Formats: sequence, structure tokens, C-alpha cells
Amino acid sequence: MLNILVCIITIISNFMKLDITVGRIPHITDTTKHTPSCNHLAAVTSSSPDRTISDTLRHWQQKATVLVMEARCVNWLVELLHTVQRLNLKEQCIDLSLHFITLCILRSTVSGTRAQNHLRSIGGLEILLDGLGLPSSKFSVPRQSSISKNERDEILLLQIQYLQTLSEAVFGNVNNLQILFENGRVHKFANCICWPAFMIQMFHWQNDSTKASLTLDSVSGPTYSLDRTEWIDYSIKLSNAFCSFVLPSEDIGYCSDEIAVSQIVLSIPLAYLEQSVRWIIRILMTVFLCIRACTKETELPHHIKIFAKTLQYYVIRMFKRVLISTPALLPAFREEGVWDLLFSGNFFYFGSSIEDTCFHTVTDIQNGNVSSNRISIHSESLYRTDVKILQVEAISFLEFAATLHENTYNMPECSALLDALEHCISDPLLVSTLLKSFRVILQLATEHTLASFESLDVITRVLKAACRQAQELRNFSNFLCSNVSISQDSSQFKNIEGRTEDTLICTELALSLFMEYVTISIDGRILVLHNADCIDCLFDLFHEQNIREHVLEQVLALFRLPSSSAEDHTAKLQLCSKYLENLARANEKEKVNTELLIDLLVNMREIIMMDHMYYQNLFRDEGCFLHIISLLNGNFNKVTDERLVLNVLQTLTLLLEGNDASKITSWCRLSNITEPDTGFLQMVAKWETLGCIA
Repeated sequence: MLNILVCIITIISNFMKLDITVGRIPHITDTTKHTPSCNHLAAVTSSSPDRTISDTLRHWQQKATVLVMEARCVNWLVELLHTVQRLNLKEQCIDLSLHFITLCILRSTVSGTRAQNHLRSIGGLEILLDGLGLPSSKFSVPRQSSISKNERDEILLLQIQYLQTLSEAVFGNVNNLQILFENGRVHKFANCICWPAFMIQMFHWQNDSTKASLTLDSVSGPTYSLDRTEWIDYSIKLSNAFCSFVLPSEDIGYCSDEIAVSQIVLSIPLAYLEQSVRWIIRILMTVFLCIRACTKETELPHHIKIFAKTLQYYVIRMFKRVLISTPALLPAFREEGVWDLLFSGNFFYFGSSIEDTCFHTVTDIQNGNVSSNRISIHSESLYRTDVKILQVEAISFLEFAATLHENTYNMPECSALLDALEHCISDPLLVSTLLKSFRVILQLATEHTLASFESLDVITRVLKAACRQAQELRNFSNFLCSNVSISQDSSQFKNIEGRTEDTLICTELALSLFMEYVTISIDGRILVLHNADCIDCLFDLFHEQNIREHVLEQVLALFRLPSSSAEDHTAKLQLCSKYLENLARANEKEKVNTELLIDLLVNMREIIMMDHMYYQNLFRDEGCFLHIISLLNGNFNKVTDERLVLNVLQTLTLLLEGNDASKITSWCRLSNITEPDTGFLQMVAKWETLGCIA
């Protein structure tokens, strides 16, 4: 009876498709003995139209499809699928060949709106959704050790075929897609596409409890095992089929002609595109919740990483293609929380590392020989930094969304990027990539990005990130100084050296973003001047020698700003106070940095010269005289007296010149020094000789 059904379905298939299926009939019949090859099954599951078929044959194919529908064959096929599913669950019809042929012909009949609506009306969508799940109790965990490789191939390919057929049944049809939104079907769909990965995970647990071993990369006799290449091929096919609910992956593939791709995307109804994007995002959120819930281990199993990362990669690429062609869908992406999804533990921080997992594009996944069309894509070949490729794809997608011409409000994108930066602060390579992305967004969407920066206080948070990196640089330096026994040829030294370089680059990029912001923004420096946290960060960065010159330029630029209000005056007063605190900080070290002190004094004189009387009074109000005198008090010696004393005298002279109030204040405060040391007395004597003290 089974063979008769197979022959009947094959006849209908030949009638509709008019391609060479006769040659496949013996192989299909042979599948009743569980001897199919992967190539054969891939050929059976292929239902994409042959591009070389003539217009006459194509016209006949369409007519044949209508005739099959009018003969109520679709109803019969759906009922047959339902019956086979029920029998399989009861282990009364384990053979899967009838499944494949029935799905193949059903997929050929449901490409039009009329056929899709008819399929929905007879409950066909529910039958196809049920078929995504576990086909038989034979494949449950306690019995997996009895499954042969050919049976496992059939099971995995059957799920792909169900997914492709369901995609064909809803593609472009909003009403059909709405069915998959309702009555818990989102959760059901997510569980159905994940069950192979869950079964492997559960089998791991079972083997652990029985002290047996199972590896992903080995094949060991009759016991259940999974070849890594086989699992990667399955993950690629499933990801492609999943993405085909939004875009026709068979037509688009991964071609480089973006114009042709855009034309294909624009031919899809906008309402369907929006609904499918919302549905995909909800499915993904549920999928990763299921993965987390079903994974007890701290480190995810390797096969789960392969499955998840492949799915993530294809989905992000698909999202970007949709947004390139249809920018109007950006609000839909936001409303469904796409940035919360992508920049979360489910995507951006998923897994510990990319390890040796490669991502692959496939020119034609229907040919059954995926490995022959595999193109390895590694992050190192595309980017200078060793950043995970998934993170790069996520950042690239967000960057594109934030700089769309149609996007007049990119604060959601900037917020997601900023949160990611703060979350990844311990990874200088990743932080550097995020900072570069911020800079690109600022350059390409300046007006909107400046508004977002101000609303989110981006610059303050970026400077805090820079301070964190600067602290790491000091930690590395202190570690190497305290562990002089570490050889320069040792791996530990090279590791610290490499990380130091990465951290320094990260710090420089943060400062570069700050400099670009205050250059572009009309009110940027004013906002920084009034931001105490920004000022604190700038002076903290001042102590990192590699960027000191650039930081000093920015501090001097703040002093040059005009004081046009009481708020400006108060801010300038605080700026002077921080400058004097920096003098004290440089003098508190066990080894006084004389060069730094001299630089500070030289630039202090430059500041005073900007507005002589104004800055004399500001520095005087902040007690500058004691700060400056203390630079020599207790540290005066013959080595430093020439340059440091000269700069101290020149600075004090400039502070007092032409300002009687400052002279009175300075002398009163100097008189309060009860026990001056010899160096201080020598300095005062020289000062009197110069006529600085009346």
C-alpha cells in the first residue's frame, strides 16, 4: 500500500512539474528500505523551478497546478500528511519517503494567493506546523542510540522540507502569516525548529549520567553521534529556510547585485514584510529563551553554538537586506525590540568566543552538496581587529539603521550602541569597534546624532570609558614594574604588551570621538564646560602620557570660551579648581614628575594671558598661591631649582602683575607659613630680589 501511494504521488508530481522525476522514482521507492543518500534527499526536497524551463512548459505547469487544485488534490495531500504524521507518532509508519514526496508536490501547489487561502481554510497551515516537530517517538532521547545515520539525515531534511513548504504557504500572504501569530504558535514554532538541537543536548545529559561519552566530531559505530560538517550543513539549510519567510532566499541567495535584490524586495507587499519582520523577531526571542532554558551548562555545548551562531548570522544579513530596500520598516524593527534582541546575551554576547566556527554562504542550497559551495568568511579577513563576526554584523546593521536618510531620530540606535560599549568595557578591541561606529554615525547623520548625544549624555559616558581604559594602562604598567622578573620573551609579557597596545588605541579613539564632537557641535564645548563629570574625566586622562598633549589642547580650548553668564563664570571657577588639583596630584607622587609640573605651570601662564585680570582673580579665589608654593616646599633641591623655581616664579609673577588684590592675598597667605624650609626661604628671597613682594 505504501509503495502504491508513493507511485500515485510521484505521478501527480510529474504531471505538475514536467521535469525529469522519472529517474528519481526508483530511488524514492528505495527509501522504504532506509537507503537514501543525502544527495537524493536534497534532490527530492528541491521544488524551485528550473530556470531553463521554457515559457510553454512554465505555462503548462501553472495550468496543471490549477487542475490539481480543482480536483481537490490539495485537500487529499493535506489529509495524507495528517494521517502519516499520526501513524508516525504511533510508530506504525516509520518510513519517511511518503512525507518527502507529498511535501514536494504540496509546495508546488501553494505558491499563489488562491492556493494559500485554500490551504489555510482546510487547516493545512496547522498540519505543516505540526510536521516541524518530532516526527516519531522512535526519535526520542531514550532510543536515539538505535538511529542510523541515514535515518538521522532523513529526519533533519524532513524538518527542512516542512519549513520550506510552510514558508511557501504563507509568503506574501498577511492572513496566512497571522495564523502563525495566534494561539501560542510563536512558541510552538520556536520549539519545533529547535528540537534537533535540544535532543542532542538531552542526549548529552543522558550519556553523562551513564558515564558514556559523546563527541560532536566523531562517528563511533552504531551509537548516536553527529558529524560536525553534517550539523553545520543542517544549520545552514534551516537558517535559509527560516529567513525565506521574509525574503525569497532561493531567488536572492547572497548575490552581490544590490539593485536586483532591492527590486525583489520591493515586489513583496509592504504589509507582509512588516508582519514577517515582527514575527521573525518574536520567534528569535523565544528560540533563545528556549536555548537558555534547556542548557544547564555554563559553557554552551559546541553544537548549540553552531546552530545559534549560524541562525544569528543569516538573520542579521536578512534584516539588513530588508532595511536597505525598505527603510520605512525601521519603526517596526524598533517596536519589536530588535536592538534589545541583537545587543543582548542572545546575540551580541552569545557564547564565549567564535572559536573555530566558520560561517558559510551557499550559492544553491538545493543541490544537496552544501560543502562544495561553501565560502569561508572569517572576521580577520574583513576587519583589522579580532572582533567576532556576529558582533561586527550587528554593529554594521545598527550603524546602517542609524544613518538612514529616512531616519530623523536615531536615539534608539545610539542608546543601544552606548549600552553595548559600557557592557563590553573590559574588551578594548570591541570597545574600539563601537567607538569607530559612533564616529561614522556622527559623520553621516550629524544633526540627528548630535541631538541624540546630548539626550543620552554620550560624551560623558565615552570619556568615562576612556578613563577606564587609561586605568587599565596604569595597571599594566604597575604590574610590569612590580614583576621585573617577567622575561620580554615570555608569553605573559607579550600578552600584556598586546593588550596594552589595544587599550591605548581604544583610549585614543574615545578621545578622538570627543574631539570630533566638540568640533562639529556649536554648543559642544559649552556643554562640556558645564558638565563636571566631563571635566573630571579630562583631567584624569591628562595623566596618561600618550594622550596628554591632546587632552591639554581640549582643556585650554575650554579656558578660551567666553564667560557670558553667571553659569559660565561658575563653570570656569570649577575648571580652575580642577587645574590646581591636578598640580597637587602631580606633586603627591612618590617620585615627583617635574616635567609634568613644569608643563602645567607653562600652560597656566598661557591661560592667564587669555584674559589677564579675569584669570588672575579666578585662580586667586581658588587658592592658587599655596598650591604653587607647595610645589617646592619639601621637594626643593639643587637638581630641580633651576627650571622648576624659575617656572614657579614666572607663574607667581604673572598672577600678581598689575593686581593689588592678588598681591595682598598672596602675602597674607604666605605669612601664614610658620615653618618654611630652606628651599622655600631661598625661593622667597629670590622673589623679593625680583621686586615681586612689595
